[in-house]
Amino acid sequence: MVLNTLGILLPAMSAELSLSPSQQGLLGSASHWGNIALAIPLSWMTSRLSPKLLTAAAITLATLSLFLQAWAPIFIVLLIGRLLFGIGNIAQQPARALLTRQWFPSKEVIFVNGLSNVFFGLVVGGGLVLAPVILDLTDGDWRKTLRIFGFYFIGITILWLILGKTRTNEADQDIVVPNGLEVIKGAL
Repeated sequence: MVLNTLGILLPAMSAELSLSPSQQGLLGSASHWGNIALAIPLSWMTSRLSPKLLTAAAITLATLSLFLQAWAPIFIVLLIGRLLFGIGNIAQQPARALLTRQWFPSKEVIFVNGLSNVFFGLVVGGGLVLAPVILDLTDGDWRKTLRIFGFYFIGITILWLILGKTRTNEADQDIVVPNGLEVIKGAL
């Protein structure tokens, strides 16, 4: 939801922080750097953690990064906040895969992934619709807009901690988890 709203907030950010076109471009791409650099190592390291706790930690990181961005007095702090937000987003992916496997039979995984993509599209679309509305309601204050998104993420985190559940799938009980090198060799 928030990842794709930077373009809406960028004119106000640029005006306040006097951002150059290069800095604007760096901000636009920063949240994807984590995906490029950390997708494989993060997936490998976090796939052994509890999906509920991993999701809570990832959403918490994303939440804190939103508040860091809203506070950012200079470009570099804003850039770090964007990068951390991207890392928080990519860190949720292994948990999503584990939860899908835990809760759904293998023949339904493709359907569940399709539903997940639809919900993701609705959330992103909702963010793109709401961001300019919130920005207008806050008189163009991008910092307040990011704080509102941060409070939304706090709500999601609390709901997840209360309602989120993991379970052991019978098919997974006897699986021996290979070490990292075996996984990489198998993938290649």
